[in-house]
Amino acid sequence: ANPAAVPVTLAGHTASILSVAYSSPDGEQLASAGHDGTVRLWSLTNPVATPIILEEDTHWFVWVTSVAHSPDWKQLASANTDGTVRLRDLANPAAAPTILKGNEEPVYSVAYSPDGGQLASVSADGTVRLWDLTNLTAAPTILEGNTRWVGSVAFSPDGGQLASAGYDGTVRLWDLTNPAAAPTILEGNTRWVGSVAFS
Repeated sequence: ANPAAVPVTLAGHTASILSVAYSSPDGEQLASAGHDGTVRLWSLTNPVATPIILEEDTHWFVWVTSVAHSPDWKQLASANTDGTVRLRDLANPAAAPTILKGNEEPVYSVAYSPDGGQLASVSADGTVRLWDLTNLTAAPTILEGNTRWVGSVAFSPDGGQLASAGYDGTVRLWDLTNPAAAPTILEGNTRWVGSVAFS
């Protein structure tokens, strides 16, 4: 790597980009998502090539707010402002996605558990949802407590905890061995918390 080198610019989205994530283990593919309602898969070995464009929704008011890859790099999840989470097979990204529904409000962030068995999503309805990826027909586990939007979510490296960032100015730590238990609440921010990550 050469941080002094001129960066490569990937151009094509027609509106603001909200999220990026590498979508291959060799670092040769990047997924991006944004206000134009698309997910784009870019070849980093040939950055001038036209990306694979995956339309999440054709309505102008539906944004793609977050993308994340599964630990085995086989799946890409996206969060959408129409209240859905979409799962795409990276071996065949043009195929119709699996759609997880349940939120009535926009979904802002998604994260896979370290073992790839669960997907967490957070929403403007103030909830955290845990989806069982081994049984997609099952209803998600819903974690409630935030008084406003939840904008970011992250699993701990061991998968035992989940952190959520809220527009109520709090970070909440959920014990996933007992998700029904009240979370530990970290307070002190005077404004909304935009992102969380475990060190």
